[in-house]
Order: sequence, then structure tokens, then C-alpha cells
Amino acid sequence: MTVKRTTIELDEALASRALDATGGTLRATVERGLRLVIEQSDDEERRRQDALDRHLSSAPASVDVGVLLPGDAWR
Repeated sequence: MTVKRTTIELDEALASRALDATGGTLRATVERGLRLVIEQSDDEERRRQDALDRHLSSAPASVDVGVLLPGDAWR
């Protein structure tokens, strides 16, 4: 794991509440928050991909694919 030292400005009240909620250090709390953001983003991407997969798998039931396949249909 690569570690980068940085300085950031934090809302003290927000940081204090987060520390109380986690019971950890500020560093551990910030890292936990970063992991949660990544996890939520990954979950959202999976949900979007699942919705797209469901949509595409149901397309043949509502679209006449035979009309779309012939090359001259797009002339």
C-alpha cells in the first residue's frame, strides 16, 4: 500500500461526528469514508449494468429484430 501525506481542510463538526460514529482515528475514519464512496460507486455501476443487461435481454420481445438486421433497412 502506498501512503501519501496530505493536508486537507475538514469541517470540524463533521469530522467530530464521524470520529464518534467510527470510534477510530481521523485517518482511519477518512479511509473508511473513501472506501464507502468507492463501494457505493461500484454498487451503482453494477446496478446500471444489470439494468442495461435486463433491458437488452428483453428487447427481442418488444422489437422486431428482423426489420433491423437487413442491410437495406438503413438506406
